[in-house]
Amino acid sequence: MIRSHFDQSTHAVDFIPRLPPELIHFIFRSFDTDELVEFTKVSKQWKQSIANCSSLWRRFTVADDEIELIQILDSVGEHVRTYHVTYGCQEVLDGSLDKLTSGHMDHVQMLKWHNCEFAHEHILQPIKHLQHLTELIITVDHEDWDMYEPSVPDLPTILGACPHLKRLDIDMTDNDVFKPLQPIDIDLPSNLQLTHLNWSNGSNTEEYTINAVLAACPKLQYVMIGQCDQPDLLSIRNHCPETTWFLSINNDWEVQNKLKRQWIYDHKQEEPGLCTLGFNCEGDAHVWTDLVAVMEEDQGAIEKLVLQVVRPPIHPRTLLKNFYAEHVTYLSCEYLSCDASLIVQLFRKCPNIRQADIGAGLELMDGEEELSLPPSLKTLVLTNRFSRDEEEIEWLINGIRKSTTLHTLKLREFDREPPMYAFYLLANLPHLTKLEFHLYNFSELLLMDYAISLQNPNLVSIPALHFHGPKIINDLILVQLVSASKLTKVAVHSCHSVTDKGVRYLVSNAANLKSLDIVRCLSVTKDTVKYVNETLSNKNHM
Repeated sequence: MIRSHFDQSTHAVDFIPRLPPELIHFIFRSFDTDELVEFTKVSKQWKQSIANCSSLWRRFTVADDEIELIQILDSVGEHVRTYHVTYGCQEVLDGSLDKLTSGHMDHVQMLKWHNCEFAHEHILQPIKHLQHLTELIITVDHEDWDMYEPSVPDLPTILGACPHLKRLDIDMTDNDVFKPLQPIDIDLPSNLQLTHLNWSNGSNTEEYTINAVLAACPKLQYVMIGQCDQPDLLSIRNHCPETTWFLSINNDWEVQNKLKRQWIYDHKQEEPGLCTLGFNCEGDAHVWTDLVAVMEEDQGAIEKLVLQVVRPPIHPRTLLKNFYAEHVTYLSCEYLSCDASLIVQLFRKCPNIRQADIGAGLELMDGEEELSLPPSLKTLVLTNRFSRDEEEIEWLINGIRKSTTLHTLKLREFDREPPMYAFYLLANLPHLTKLEFHLYNFSELLLMDYAISLQNPNLVSIPALHFHGPKIINDLILVQLVSASKLTKVAVHSCHSVTDKGVRYLVSNAANLKSLDIVRCLSVTKDTVKYVNETLSNKNHM
């Protein structure tokens, strides 16, 4: 009787439509755009409640062929501030452009196209219409440069169409940039609002165009130009406004990607001048002379110096001789083949350096003094080459071993495989806390042997390993890492040979693993990423 009365007197209550927007946001804030759209299909009441919660739709992301997501923009478009299309098909691009220019999304402040293919007209239409737009981003991943060929307008055309733009980030290569057939005079508004510029479009940009843009942008802080034929660095520097603290010209995509980390909105420095200078030093001696002149002009402010010097016209010691390096905390000469004595001198010139990226192709002379790393050095990156001479390897790694402050070592883009002997030394560095492998050409057998060596309880072993690159690591190597008892953190980025099976096995069986970071691994599904996060969260709270 009690149960019968209870059943008759209780009714299911749909509480979602009765909640205020604050609680609606709290409940649904962790869901992606596609998941939110699915919730709006539950009922008319749910759609109205969720669509009216403006904070849920600040960032709107459309991926692949999710054309059905475009439909809801009629209801929520006014709330969108950041609109992001990634790997969008033609239907998604056409639908997006229609909504962006139809009045449904007039409050968009950031527009981002990632790995999409479109014509330059498709960029101009929305940026002319969106009066609140302050940031435009068009990117193509390095691994996908041969798959997507978007065509974007030239730099003056974009800035003329959207003079209120504050941040422009064009990061592509080997792609088309639309230019008129006949040369035109560059006529730009005199007071553009641009503060951050990354123009790495894959096509050459004339120096007069760069200087004209610099002259029209009095608030510019960050300037990165991907390709400029024989640039006059001193002229470009002199055209930069006083607000400019970052300047990078003609560096390749890897160097640009590293420098891009400084794409920050608020930069504070006590002294005016360049804080970061990145420059490709290839060319005649005049290029090197201009570089030295710029460095001397800004030497009181420069903290980060990145030089791409594959074939320097004069010896690098000339640069060190003329450079006051006390303020430098980051130095990259990673493409510089040099003798060991130059490396020793370089570290002496930079007593406060915290990170150094150097070429690892060393020429060790008889009686060479030992390598002594500055106490301030925390991260060392060895790039592009690795000696197979045991004496040179020992000189380098013994210098690393003696440092009690160095905690991160990165091995990047090796053009030949180092001997296993080097890996045995790397597996026993007492003060190192993280070892990273980036885009190298190591064989599976070598990495397998290294993973097995980490299981040796007599070695110090490194607690964190980071793998970055499509052919770096696979499931078999992940299985071996399970038995590395001292390993607590693993990161796999763009490792396309890693699958759900290997990832799940590692996270389920590695007893001391506390963190597994998975980024853009094409064979790892979202379900597995969620499984990793939930499993490690439960394990860390036990």
